[in-house]
Amino acid sequence: MDSLFQDNIFLIFFFASIAIFNYSGLKLFQKLVIIYITIFALVVTGINFANAMILLFCSTFCFLEVLTEDEMKMKIITGIFHKLVDCIYLSVFQYSILNIIVGCFLYSISVNFSFTVSHIGNIVNYSYIICFIIRCVAILFILFGIKETLSQKYVINTFDEMYSIFLKYPIQNIDFNNKSLKEKMRILCDIEDRYYFERKSYTFLSPKYMMMVLKDKWKSKEKIGCILNSGKNFFKNVFSVKRGYSTIQMQLIRSLGIKNGYNCIYRRKIFEIIYSKLFFAGIRKYYESDYVNGRNHYKEYLLIIYFLQVNTFLTSSNNPGEYIMIDHFIDAFKGDDKNKVRKLITISNEAVFIACIGLSQRIYLLNEANIKLYTSELLVDLDESLVLRLLKEMKTNINDQKTDGFIGLSNETTEKNTI
Repeated sequence: MDSLFQDNIFLIFFFASIAIFNYSGLKLFQKLVIIYITIFALVVTGINFANAMILLFCSTFCFLEVLTEDEMKMKIITGIFHKLVDCIYLSVFQYSILNIIVGCFLYSISVNFSFTVSHIGNIVNYSYIICFIIRCVAILFILFGIKETLSQKYVINTFDEMYSIFLKYPIQNIDFNNKSLKEKMRILCDIEDRYYFERKSYTFLSPKYMMMVLKDKWKSKEKIGCILNSGKNFFKNVFSVKRGYSTIQMQLIRSLGIKNGYNCIYRRKIFEIIYSKLFFAGIRKYYESDYVNGRNHYKEYLLIIYFLQVNTFLTSSNNPGEYIMIDHFIDAFKGDDKNKVRKLITISNEAVFIACIGLSQRIYLLNEANIKLYTSELLVDLDESLVLRLLKEMKTNINDQKTDGFIGLSNETTEKNTI
C-alpha cells in the first residue's frame, strides 16, 4: 500500500477529491475553492505546471459534469463536447478558474526563473527579488480567484431550476391549434423576433439568419446605406444593456438562467449565445427521444414559456425600480384565475400587444401620434383606439394590481384550452 501511494500525486489527489465531494456540508463553490487551494499547494511544493492543470481540469470537470446533483443537466447535456463547453463556461465565468491558472503559472515560472538566472553574473543579486515579486503576484491572483468564487457575484441557475417552469406547464397539455393563442404568438414574434419561425438557429450567429436580414434590408430605398447602418448598429448594440439583438430564445434563457449578476453584460451575453442552444436544443432532443405529445410544436411551446417567464419594462408605481413579468401583467387583467395559459388566451390581443411593447423601453414612447408605426408591421389586426385606452388605464391601474377597471381586456368569446 505504501508503494502504491508513494510519489503518486494523481492517485492521492483523486482520493482527496472524492473525500471533498462526499462532504455534504460544503456547497459546490466551496468544494472548488478547496480544489484550487490544493492545486496551488501542489505547484508550490514542486509539481509540474502541466500536471497541475491536468488535475485542475479533470477534478473541475468531474465536479461540474459527472458528479453533479443537477439531474436535468445529465438528461439534457449528453454529448461530451457540450459538457466541455458547459464546464469551461462555468469554470471561467462563475468559478473564476482563469485567476487560478494564471496564479499557478506565475508561481511555476518563478521557480524556473530563479534556477535559470542564478548562474548569470551580477543578475544573481536581483534574481531572488524578482522571484519574490512574481510569487507575490501569483498569490494575489490565487486570492482574487478564491474571493470571486466565494462571493458568487455571477451565478446561473441549475438546469433543474431552469426546467421547473416546463414541468409546471407541460407541452402535452397545451392546445397549439387555438386561434387566439396563435395570434398572441404572432404578435410577440412580430415585435421581438420577426424571423423566429423561419430561423433554425437559436441566436443571431447564423449565416442563414444574417442573409435573411440582409435581404430584408436590401428591399429598402437606400440599400447600401441601410445595410451599412444596420451593421454599425449591430456591432454597437450586441453588448448593449437595452437591446443587444437578442433572439427570443436568448431572451428566454437569460430570464430562466441568470440568478445573480444580470449587469455582468459580457458574461451574460456569452451565456445567452451558448446556453440558448445547449438548453433548448437539449430539451427538444429530450422530448423527441421520449416521444412526448406536442413535441412538433416545440417552437410555439417556447413562446408560451416566454409569456409566463420574461420580465417587461413595466414598473410598479410603488416600486419604480421593480419590473413586472408579462405573467403578472396578465394576472392584473384576468383576476384570480390560477390557470396562466387560459388567462393568456382570453385576454385581448391589444393587451398582449402592450405587454410585448413593454418588453422594451419603447412602451414609454407609444402614443397616439406614433401608434401606427408600431402596429403597421403586425400580421394581426389591432384596434388602435383600444390600445391607447388600455395604455392609459395601465398607467393608472396595472401598477396597483387592480382588476376591475379595464375595458375590453378579454375576448368576447372565452375559448377553452386543456391547460
